[in-house]
Amino acid sequence: MVYIRQIFNLITMKQFISNVARNLLLLSAFSFLLLFAGCNPDCCNRTLITSDTPAVSLPGDGGDEVITITGSINWKVVSHPYWVTVTPSKGTGTMEVTISVQENNTNKSRSGEVVIVADNGDKLVIPVSQPKAPKVYIAGTYYEVRHQVPFGYSLWLNGVLQPSLPLSTPMLTGINSIFVTKANEIYIAGSYDPYGDGEGNAAMLYEHGFGTALSTGSGTFVSSIYVANGNTYVAGSNGPPTLWINGTPLSLSARYGMARAVSVTETGVSYVVGELYDYEKYRYIAFLWEGETEYMLSTYSGSVSSVFVGKDGSVYAAGEETDEEWKTFATIWVDKVPQTLEADIYSYASSIFVDEKNSIYVAGVNNGVATLWINGKAQTLNTENSSASSVYVTKEGTIYVTGLIGDYPYGIPVYWKNGTMYVLDPNSYCIGAPILFVVE
Repeated sequence: MVYIRQIFNLITMKQFISNVARNLLLLSAFSFLLLFAGCNPDCCNRTLITSDTPAVSLPGDGGDEVITITGSINWKVVSHPYWVTVTPSKGTGTMEVTISVQENNTNKSRSGEVVIVADNGDKLVIPVSQPKAPKVYIAGTYYEVRHQVPFGYSLWLNGVLQPSLPLSTPMLTGINSIFVTKANEIYIAGSYDPYGDGEGNAAMLYEHGFGTALSTGSGTFVSSIYVANGNTYVAGSNGPPTLWINGTPLSLSARYGMARAVSVTETGVSYVVGELYDYEKYRYIAFLWEGETEYMLSTYSGSVSSVFVGKDGSVYAAGEETDEEWKTFATIWVDKVPQTLEADIYSYASSIFVDEKNSIYVAGVNNGVATLWINGKAQTLNTENSSASSVYVTKEGTIYVTGLIGDYPYGIPVYWKNGTMYVLDPNSYCIGAPILFVVE
């Protein structure tokens, strides 16, 4: 009897296991059928959408970046910040997409997300960020061409003409150099008419809306200003090359000459470049002054227009060298060592800038046209008579150059942004070389 019961239990157990196995098999088959019944055959073989760029960061003054959307499925852009444009906004499979932003004039950085959704519900989110736009100041002085006397100026901010600065005593009639602090305080080395008859030209400092005469008579000239550690440095000429520090003149030499540019380190060391006249050889010689220590730069003759102190403490200068046949060559000096730029004869360099990667940018003239040199290699900015006078490169790599269209020293004021030219005043033909200052 016991034996029969054991046989019965064994048969019952086998039936139970068989039933469980059959049910599991049916469940798997049912799930498989449900999977394919609820899936579009066209989408089941498609991959998810991805991007080759996880995040996009664009310059404050505007720009675009091309990214690649990868996949084999229909997709479209469903949302993006109002200041972002996405082109195209929809597509199929792998495509290039351009994300563009305009200049950020909100005075603060901004960020957002571009959201792309595919037909199968897959979602791709691409963060986009943009710092605030730099403030690009450009100033030009109007000259009475016959006597080369300044009689007015224009000041542009980000390409827009600004109202005249508050009147000062003496009255500012020309801007030769500008410096703007991060607090938007404007300092100008300029000129005024000491006699009030429209024929004089004397040096003055303009700061916080107030003017300070650096001389009482005509014949002085200022060409550069720099503000550091609360002190104001102005380079020019009062007969000999002169550096005014907080309005007090310091003659850099007993000889006749001109100080054309000044830069000051955070520790207060001033670097001034310019030239002295050699009465025995009847020519100008280029010089650098470190503090009050004088160094001759040119071997035969030359002049220097710009100086820049790099992050590593190297001192860069730009100008021209003249040989014994009076041919001029655009030249830079790095720690007083000359380097001739790629140029034809009768070329010159007006401005120099060195970025954080130690790439060297130089603006000037080569073969009669505005030219930008990057690490010694020339790039023509224009095809007609023109000149480039100032250069600046932002941290994001945007290159600004100012200049003139027409025969130097007068013409139509323009600027180039990454090689694209913009006209500042199409109706003016009597502006001297426009100057540039950028606040980031």
